[in-house]
Amino acid sequence: SVSKALTLQVHAASASAREAVEQAGGSLALLPGKPQPEKTKRKKATAPDKADTESGAEPAGQSGGESTGGAEATEAPGTTA
Repeated sequence: SVSKALTLQVHAASASAREAVEQAGGSLALLPGKPQPEKTKRKKATAPDKADTESGAEPAGQSGGESTGGAEATEAPGTTA
């Protein structure tokens, strides 16, 4: 919800967004043209080593054992399972 009168200039807005801004006493103006996407620097993905893929070895942490939901199961010192 909008609680203050805002003056917005946007490339696109839904009807409900326009209505909310106008009900709060603000205005919404549409800009001409399409928005220009921001250019971001992306890190290149590293390829797995050929030795790992050719030998059929699974990546670390991907063994066929029981899943712990991504967390490592540990015991407190002095306790037994």
